[in-house]
Amino acid sequence: MACKWIIGAGAFLDFAHDAWQRAHPDLQVEKIALTQNVTYEFDLSPLDALSPHAGTAFVAFDARFANFKRMELMAQLVDRHGLARC
Repeated sequence: MACKWIIGAGAFLDFAHDAWQRAHPDLQVEKIALTQNVTYEFDLSPLDALSPHAGTAFVAFDARFANFKRMELMAQLVDRHGLARC
């Protein structure tokens, strides 16, 4: 069964996770919280256990993160982990 990883932080992560579960009850939806260090780099270590071919990722951050920062994270996910976008 394919998985949808909802990756982000805070209340928006919870909101996006719940929305995906309601919209796709037949899909395994997992929430993955990420943090940033003092230089605002993402700690991607929670993603190391994911198999890139087992699912796709959705990045969920609130308005505090500019679109550029969200795109930067998505690019890191694709480059580092080979996760598909959706």
